[in-house]
Amino acid sequence: MRLLYVSRTSGVHDLRFTDAWRSSGLEVEAMTLGPEASPNAFLDRVAAFRPDVVQVGPITAPGPLVAAHWDGPMIASSWAFDLLLEAKQSAELRDAAVEVLRRADVTFVDSGAVRDRALELGADPGGVICFPWGVSRGWLGKAPDSRGENGRFVFLSTRRHEPIYRVDDAISAFGGVAHEITGAELWIAGSGSLTSVLRDQVDRNGIADRVRFVGEQSGANLRKLYQEADVYVSCSIVDGTSISLLEAMATGSLPVVSDIPGNREWVGDDTGFRYLVGDVDELRSRMLASFRLPAGARDRMALRAFDLVREAADWDLTTHRLPRYLETAMSRHEAA
Repeated sequence: MRLLYVSRTSGVHDLRFTDAWRSSGLEVEAMTLGPEASPNAFLDRVAAFRPDVVQVGPITAPGPLVAAHWDGPMIASSWAFDLLLEAKQSAELRDAAVEVLRRADVTFVDSGAVRDRALELGADPGGVICFPWGVSRGWLGKAPDSRGENGRFVFLSTRRHEPIYRVDDAISAFGGVAHEITGAELWIAGSGSLTSVLRDQVDRNGIADRVRFVGEQSGANLRKLYQEADVYVSCSIVDGTSISLLEAMATGSLPVVSDIPGNREWVGDDTGFRYLVGDVDELRSRMLASFRLPAGARDRMALRAFDLVREAADWDLTTHRLPRYLETAMSRHEAA
C-alpha cells in the first residue's frame, strides 16, 4: 500500500504523520505544495509513485489542487487554522474548503472546535475522524516533578513569531509582571517573520535583561525548556489542539493560554489559566496568579494536566489506529 502525503509545509508535524504511516507498514512519499503550486508537480509525482491513497492538508491549500486532480481515496487533514481562520477570510477560500470536504473520503481533525467547523461547512459526519495529534511516549514517561525553589520564575513561549500567535502580547504582559516578581524571566523560543519586531519591543520596554530569545528548539532540548519553565504562555488567536500546549502539560509547565475553543478542551480551572484573547491586562493578571499559587496547589494542577494528556493525547496509541482510519477511507471511497 502506497500513500502520498501532500502538505503546504515540511515541518515536524508533517514528519510525525509520515513516520506514523511508515510504522504502520505503508510505503510513503511526502511532497510540499505551496499555495501557488502548479498541478503538474502533483500529477508528475502521482504518475511516478502511483499511490493508492493521498493525504492532503491544510484543506484551504493545497487541498483544492489535490481534490481537483486526484480521483482515488483521499484523506483531508485540517490544521485548524485552515478552517477556523482562512476559510473565513474570503468566499473563495470558504468555497474551496467546502469542495475539499465534500470530496474527501475521510477528514482528520484535531479538536471538537475544528470538527464542528468541518460539519458546518458540509463535511459528512460519517467521514470526520477527530483525534488530537498528541505527544509521544517520550514526553509522558513520568509525572512532572515539582518545580524547585531557585529564586527564578520562568514564563515560556514556544509559538512561531507570526501574527496569529501574538507573542507580542506575552511580552507586553510580562513587562508588568517583571515589575512585581523579582526573578521573573520570559524565555521566547522559535522564530518567524516578526522576530526582529519582538526583539525591538523587548528593548523598548526596558526588559532585555529579563527576556531570553532561545531560538528554534526541538527534541530533547525543547523538552528540557518545558521542564525548566514554570509557566507556558500561548496568546494564539486560533488553534485546534495545540501540540505545544500538550507538550507543556506533559512536562509540568503550567499553561496560561488564550480562551479559544481549542484550548478550552484542555485547560480548565483545574489544569491551568485562560484569558480573553488580546486582553493584555487579563493576561498579566493570569500570569501573576500562576506565580502566586501555593506550591501544593500548583503541583496538583500540573499533575491533573499531565494525567489528562496521558489519557487523551497519547500519539503512540493514535498511530495504532491509523490503519483503521485508512480502511475507512478506502471503504467509503469504494462505496461512493
